[in-house]
Amino acid sequence: MGKLEHKVAIVTGGQRGLGAAIVRELVGEGARCYFFFPPADAQEAGDFADGLGDGARRCRSVPMSGSLTRSRPGSKRSCGNAAGPPS
Repeated sequence: MGKLEHKVAIVTGGQRGLGAAIVRELVGEGARCYFFFPPADAQEAGDFADGLGDGARRCRSVPMSGSLTRSRPGSKRSCGNAAGPPS
């Protein structure tokens, strides 16, 4: 059992670079992870999620909607509405 088992993480830009490294680490430690990506990067996000192997079942990729990209910084409500409840 990882030290983040039963925790949920939200990462923006999680399909590449530093965001991808963070998603890999969080999933590797047992967290459920939602990562947000620009709709134009849907293929890249899907490929990244598929490449997580066993961790893919604990990870969800979520395209950013216009309302999410325009929400004020730190707005938990907009992230929750875009991702839905954890399953």
